[in-house]
Amino acid sequence: WAEAANRRRANWQRCHTLLADFTHLATSQLNDHTVPLGYVIRLENRDRVRALLARQRIFCPVHWPLPQAVDPRRFPAADRLARTCLTLPIDQRYGEPEIERIAQSLKMVL
Repeated sequence: WAEAANRRRANWQRCHTLLADFTHLATSQLNDHTVPLGYVIRLENRDRVRALLARQRIFCPVHWPLPQAVDPRRFPAADRLARTCLTLPIDQRYGEPEIERIAQSLKMVL
């Protein structure tokens, strides 16, 4: 587990470095003891970018859809987050070449 955690952290850091020009998209910094699920970014055109990345065989999940029970008019901030968050994969099975490909592909579609 420690190796998987270390790899995920390293992949997050590498992604953050490679996307330095786009760090305004990142939703947070990596804390000392955090093991990230993915590299979360926010995009107004998230679904379009997600589809373009999928064409390149980069599958980015949407982890936090807004439940239908939540009225977006009452909770506009939650609605906006749910519509704009995209998780770039940084799985522990990935190494630098995969992270570089993901970052480069994202830059190309942006």
